[in-house]
Amino acid sequence: MDQWLKGAFALLQDPDLSVISAFQMDMSMGGTPLAAMGYVIMDKEGNVRYRVTDGAFGEHADTILKNLRALETAQP
Repeated sequence: MDQWLKGAFALLQDPDLSVISAFQMDMSMGGTPLAAMGYVIMDKEGNVRYRVTDGAFGEHADTILKNLRALETAQP
């Protein structure tokens, strides 16, 4: 994904799941906490614009990019 975005957007690594939990994108399997597959897109002001749980989000990269472009061209 970062190759497509050419580093224009920040990507998050969250090994302790604290941010994932804050965005309610956590789950558990057999009592083990896990991150749900998906993504969160925030605008420049820090507002959540898209929060999507999608186990196949890699296959939907075109939708993610479309959402990013929509934010980029949105009027303030």
